[in-house]
Amino acid sequence: RRAFFALLVHHLHPHAHAERRHAGLEFAPKRVRRRRQMLHDPAGSADGPLLAARFSSPSGILRTTSGDLYVTDQCAIRKISGGSVTTVAGDVTACGYVNSTDPRAARFSYPQGLTMDGAGNLYIADSNNYRVRQIVAGTLEVKLYAGSGTSGGANGVGALAQFRYPTGIVY
Repeated sequence: RRAFFALLVHHLHPHAHAERRHAGLEFAPKRVRRRRQMLHDPAGSADGPLLAARFSSPSGILRTTSGDLYVTDQCAIRKISGGSVTTVAGDVTACGYVNSTDPRAARFSYPQGLTMDGAGNLYIADSNNYRVRQIVAGTLEVKLYAGSGTSGGANGVGALAQFRYPTGIVY
C-alpha cells in the first residue's frame, strides 16, 4: 500500500520527483516510468485488483486513518482498500451534476480535493461544478454541501456560497 501511495503522489505531482531528488528521496527512473504507465491509462478506468485496476485521470488523493485511499478520477470517486480499487461514486465516463441516493448514479465534473470528517463523511471539491459535495458515511448518498453552481466568490451557507473552480479542501 505504501508503494502505491508513493506512486500515486508521484503521478499527481510529477515535479515532486525533481524536488525530492535534492532531498535524497529520488525514485529509480525505471520504476517511475513503470509506475506512471500502470497508474494512467488513456483507454479509461477499471475497478479490480490493485495491479490490474486502471485510472483515467487521477487528480486528488486522501489517506484515511485506517489506511484506505480515496482518489478523484476524472468524474468519479475511487477507493483503494485491501488490495483492490472500486468506484465509490460517479462514473469516469459520465460527467455532470447529479445528487443521488445511489452513489453510482451521482455525477461529478472533474472533482479535485477530498477530505473526511470524524464521522467518515467525504467532502469533495467538485471543481467544474463550482461546488463542494458530500458523500454521507453509511448510506453513500451524494449531496450538495456548499456552492451555487455559479462561478464566483460569494460567502454564504450551503447553496448561497460561490466558488471558482475549487480544487483543495480541508476538514
